[in-house]
Amino acid sequence: MSVSFPRRQRFADPWRSALVALGLACILPNATPVLSQETASSSAEEGQEAEEAGTGDATFLDEVTVTADHVPSSLRDTPGNVSIVTEEDIEDQLFEDIADLVKYEPGVYVEGDATRLGLNGFNIRGIGGNRVLTQVDGVPGAEQFDFGPFNVHQQAIDIDTLKSAEIVRSAGSALYGSDAVGGVISLITKNPSDYLGGGNRHVGLKAGFDGRSNDSNLNLAVAGGGDAARASLFVSSNDGSELDNAGQTGGLGMDRDRPNPQERERLQALGKAVYDISAGNTVRAVFELNSTDAETEVFSALGTSRLGPFTFTNLEVLADDTQDRSRASLEQVVRSGGAVDQWSWRFNAQNVDTTQNVAEHRLTASFGPPIESNRNGDLWFEQKTLGADMNGLVETGTADSFSSAIYFGGSFLIDEFDMLRDRVEHDLSGRPVRTRLVFPSKYFPQTETEETGVYTQAELRWNRVTLIPGVRHDRFVVDADPSDAVYIAAGGLPAASLDEDAVSPKLGAAIELRRTTTLTAQYAAGFRAPPYSSINTGFTNLAGGYQTIANPALEPEISDNFELGLRWSAGGTSWSVNGFQNRYDDFIEFQNVGFNRQLRVVEFQNVNLTEVEIDGVEFRLESRLGDNVLLRAAYARIDGHDVTGGTSVPLASVAPNEGVLGLRYLSSSAKWGLDGSVRLVDDRDPEKVADGEHVPEGYEVVDLVAFFALPADMKLRIGVLNATDEAYFESWHVRGRQASDPRLLLYSSPGRNVVASLSYNW
Repeated sequence: MSVSFPRRQRFADPWRSALVALGLACILPNATPVLSQETASSSAEEGQEAEEAGTGDATFLDEVTVTADHVPSSLRDTPGNVSIVTEEDIEDQLFEDIADLVKYEPGVYVEGDATRLGLNGFNIRGIGGNRVLTQVDGVPGAEQFDFGPFNVHQQAIDIDTLKSAEIVRSAGSALYGSDAVGGVISLITKNPSDYLGGGNRHVGLKAGFDGRSNDSNLNLAVAGGGDAARASLFVSSNDGSELDNAGQTGGLGMDRDRPNPQERERLQALGKAVYDISAGNTVRAVFELNSTDAETEVFSALGTSRLGPFTFTNLEVLADDTQDRSRASLEQVVRSGGAVDQWSWRFNAQNVDTTQNVAEHRLTASFGPPIESNRNGDLWFEQKTLGADMNGLVETGTADSFSSAIYFGGSFLIDEFDMLRDRVEHDLSGRPVRTRLVFPSKYFPQTETEETGVYTQAELRWNRVTLIPGVRHDRFVVDADPSDAVYIAAGGLPAASLDEDAVSPKLGAAIELRRTTTLTAQYAAGFRAPPYSSINTGFTNLAGGYQTIANPALEPEISDNFELGLRWSAGGTSWSVNGFQNRYDDFIEFQNVGFNRQLRVVEFQNVNLTEVEIDGVEFRLESRLGDNVLLRAAYARIDGHDVTGGTSVPLASVAPNEGVLGLRYLSSSAKWGLDGSVRLVDDRDPEKVADGEHVPEGYEVVDLVAFFALPADMKLRIGVLNATDEAYFESWHVRGRQASDPRLLLYSSPGRNVVASLSYNW
């Protein structure tokens, strides 16, 4: 079956060429270092001010990253490939969520469910799930969890809280340990000084609208303080509906491809307090609350299906998905004159509760008269986290042609995981409907995991050569409760525990060939500890004829990552090209491992199987065309293959080849500006799609944004997203979908929509 888009047609080539020539945009400016956020941001802000004024030669290679090496360093001298998205990008590009953060970052995307649960975790160079470490202010985010019909997503965040987002495209295990095998996403929220500037008080109000999901949002930021003490509070509220798509068929039933009706709400509060005990000695406290709720009328699940002699008819399906997150941390940064030049410590705690409820009104028929019933299913999932880390810097010496510094640190992280699945079903008279399944049940026993890591990294400079060697040792423990009564009653096999360790080395180099040109190279090892849920995925379903069994013999997933890059910058123009090859071993996969003749069920188990090779080339350009115009471009071509057992199977998780072009115009008065961008995505390679699956076509998406400074410190931003009303599929939304699926358009992306915001600061 081929899918057509009758509502939207591609523009004729002359129109498309004119739009591409008109204006386009990619992203990147400055970051605020995490190690000393309050004091190290002035140089980054000065660079941003120069860009906003349309003057100066600073471009993206002059931006500062802290995530890549734990300390501030310019992108020019950073061996790996790092991108930075700033608060100015978020505001002026009218980004609304974490998917917008990376939509101009080829090779990086956010996985998720376009029909109900929304956005999930990041995917970098084809590696996603819990293999990419996502952290907020240095605190790791909640884990994803998938089993059967239930899928626990990572938490949402209001991106208006962000000062910057840093994207590290290679293994970060040498600094960050497990879960960084595929890369690191570091989200850095604003501090009080970011609101205050040079003043002693700030009040900001912002209202916005996103037509893609009819989302209206309102946030308030207040801050105050003086030279020694400062505090800020950010609160926001978002209300929206279902995400738009290109579907044509509405109504009730399984042939519906229009979005299911949905109501979504999100509330967030972020408070920070900062106190300077003395010059170079700062204490910071952070507290955050975040609550999301999505209620969905699943019209597309209505209708009749058959399983053997049974016929099921859904008359009504309602889903309610909620997630509540709380986070608190206390940290200190000290610049001293002792043996350690700078050190910092942090304690943090986080709690994430996820609840999913599905209520069904249904008819079940087999050999007798049909039974009308009401079924209510619940899934509850909780993750509690306690963590601590300490980092130090020793500048070991300087000379005319040599300088060196040593960074070191350690971290300790404890996570507690628990879940419960329950289901009740009654006929219309109130009598329970019998089932062969055991409820309540668990997919894994209550589990505690511990990870302890220590690292050291040096920066050695000889004239124009910089070497950055580093190594980290991690010990990880999985301690499952062997007496979890619910887990045992549901047919779970004896719980297994684990105690292992891993060593992750790294070696980077930057060689200044000329004042304008730098050659970079890097090797980085990565690892991911066997997940608690993979070790003890224990669940028996006799009615369904399957059983999952534990595997305490799982080995860590490991990777070897090689990169070679060239950076050039002069006269307001910068470009970089980066080639890489990443090799992954012992990926953990859920496999059919045989048939249990005694129970007459098929057995499944998580095992170490996959060997994966991913390689590619990434390019980025930024150039100032006069005093008022900034040209930006980026491109990524990535290939990946599963080479397990000597075979070579293309990876469907790798994004298609993609490029971005953009122009930004800022008036000489800085009172108004225009920004245009186009994403150019190649056709999906049919060889990367299994037989019978949908092969997404390439597409071009044009976004146009204007911003205006109004009187009384107000700023209006308005944009048209997908201005040509292009109909298209993001490849990750249709991965695994059959080409013959009559509801394929259900997973298509939004068409032309308006976004806008109005901010007021005083």
